[in-house]
Amino acid sequence: MAGAGPLREARLHLSEEGGRHLYLLADPASGRILRLEPKLARLMANVRARLNGRLTGTPPEEEIAAATVIGEFIRAMRADASGERRRKFNPLFMQVPLFDVGPWQKYLRGLAAVTFSTFGAVVFAMLAMLSLWIHSATDGAMVSRIGDIFSLSAIATFAMVAPVTKVLHELGHVLAATRAGVRVRKAGVMLLGLYPLPFVDCSEADLLARRSGRIMISLGGLFADLSVAMVAFIVWHLVEDPALRQVLSSLVVFNSINTVIFNLNPILKLDGYFALSDAAHRRNWHMESFVALKSVRSALAGFDMGTAMRRVMDAPLRVAFALASTGWKIWIVAFVAWQVLPKFLGLGLFLVGWGMAAMFFTPLLSLNGASPQGRGRNQGAGDGPRGPRRAGRGWLWLPLLAGIALLLAFLPRPYHVTVPLDLDMDGSYAIRVAQGGVLRAMADAAHVEPGAALVQLEAPGAEAELALAEAERRFDLALADSAAGLDPLTAQAARQRAVTSAARVARLQQIAELRTVRAAQAGLFRPESTLHRGAQVGPGRVVGHLLPDHGTARLTGAFPEIWVEKLSDDLRGATLRSSHFYEVLDPERDIRLEDMAGDVTGGVRLAVVSSHSATALTGEPLSTRLQFGAEPLWRHAVFRGRILLLRFREAQQAAQGAATQ
Repeated sequence: MAGAGPLREARLHLSEEGGRHLYLLADPASGRILRLEPKLARLMANVRARLNGRLTGTPPEEEIAAATVIGEFIRAMRADASGERRRKFNPLFMQVPLFDVGPWQKYLRGLAAVTFSTFGAVVFAMLAMLSLWIHSATDGAMVSRIGDIFSLSAIATFAMVAPVTKVLHELGHVLAATRAGVRVRKAGVMLLGLYPLPFVDCSEADLLARRSGRIMISLGGLFADLSVAMVAFIVWHLVEDPALRQVLSSLVVFNSINTVIFNLNPILKLDGYFALSDAAHRRNWHMESFVALKSVRSALAGFDMGTAMRRVMDAPLRVAFALASTGWKIWIVAFVAWQVLPKFLGLGLFLVGWGMAAMFFTPLLSLNGASPQGRGRNQGAGDGPRGPRRAGRGWLWLPLLAGIALLLAFLPRPYHVTVPLDLDMDGSYAIRVAQGGVLRAMADAAHVEPGAALVQLEAPGAEAELALAEAERRFDLALADSAAGLDPLTAQAARQRAVTSAARVARLQQIAELRTVRAAQAGLFRPESTLHRGAQVGPGRVVGHLLPDHGTARLTGAFPEIWVEKLSDDLRGATLRSSHFYEVLDPERDIRLEDMAGDVTGGVRLAVVSSHSATALTGEPLSTRLQFGAEPLWRHAVFRGRILLLRFREAQQAAQGAATQ
């Protein structure tokens, strides 16, 4: 019988998935797994029974055909694994196996038993609670000092520490596999866009591990990542060296963000996906989803809209999953591009290109790729070596897509920009003192009525000076009265001195009144938190803020200068938005620019007037969305390119200023 040798060595496994049986054929020589349809699996069982002598007689034609097909698949898998069959060279993704992990697992059994046990779970929970307590006790000191995760120093630190943390990540998978009794086949280095990262092959988990064991193996790397992040977070608060703190903060940020956005994300074929698919009994969900999407795409390429719609309706969740996975990758690349390009134009283009290659042109995160841990390598009986590719009509889409792109380029669309706003605390609502002095009393943060004393200052010697001026005025008046009939000249001089003293008294009383600041209207008073009783306060100093209960609110926000011309000439509409309301603004009455000579980095100030009161807007996240005239989309692309270049120049100027300082 054709393929007798490979068929004798292959092992047939029966698993359960979602209430149905899953048949897997494993080839020990290549380490590959072949998923069989139920009928083909039954024929394979009969073939193996005949080869072992348990079943006699002439095999039917369908058994012979099944043995031939499966034997060809096994030989092709062995040729692919051994390198006999020439693979398509992919310079962006290469795997270099280094050694067999299996013989070393016996030395890791003790550590694996402790790590994945109740004791290990308790230690992990204690690290989490300690990290949360430190974060709360320090008011998020580390978070406020992390800085920009897309800065050059952060990227360089990540490039250095990522391979090391990835070793710990893979060790987590190895320990979990050892705990589950699964042999790890190979460990090595994969070159992802020429960037080295370690990997291990835990593919035998699909055959030998129970469902709970497969989930534990998938989450083993995430367990290691989060453990490293929490330990680094705790150590960060115990050391003072800036360089060491930079490395530790990078470990915290990248181990946690990478875990959430990538490894824990179920729509990417990584650890989170395998854990969720095993928990949901849908181990081939990723492959089935992209097969469904490919069938829809093939129907669309043939302009068969009816077939495409039927295939979407037959598997809507699978098609939606495949589209979500692809869309998420596109969003990640676009987000990184928008954050990196303004800071490092040349390096940014390289990083964006590298990210696109890693996302869409390597098996690591590509549409049908296996995970770095070797999970998900089971392929269907129809997914193996293929015959000549049938010519299709996909090329007909090229001119059609080009025409659609050309039409879209000239499609007019309005410009929009969203500007974050806040209450004009430093302008309209600031309470300033006209005269300096020593702070004697200040009202608490509370609602106040008109005329209420908010701040009271005192000046050393001011009261004595006022009393002396008042005494001089009274003396001059008494002298003028007593000398009125005896010495007219003396009386006249005394009256003139009394007038001067009275003016001095009035001036000193006015100054004294200015040292008491009163509320001009009812509203919410917020004292300046940095002031305390006995503090010296200079003239014009802000001592608090008063937010009126009634009237309109005045809001301000930094406005990019590149949008100034459009705001001045082509503003068509504006809306004020918060989490609780949506207000349409009058562009001519409620919107205006201030400080037109603003610098490049800060832009100008946008002033907005709202019909709501300042008290009603307190604590609200506010923004205004401005709409400008419509232009073709190609001009939108050019304008966005100008914004990126401007942000890049601003980042350069900021970096040069920091270096100069």
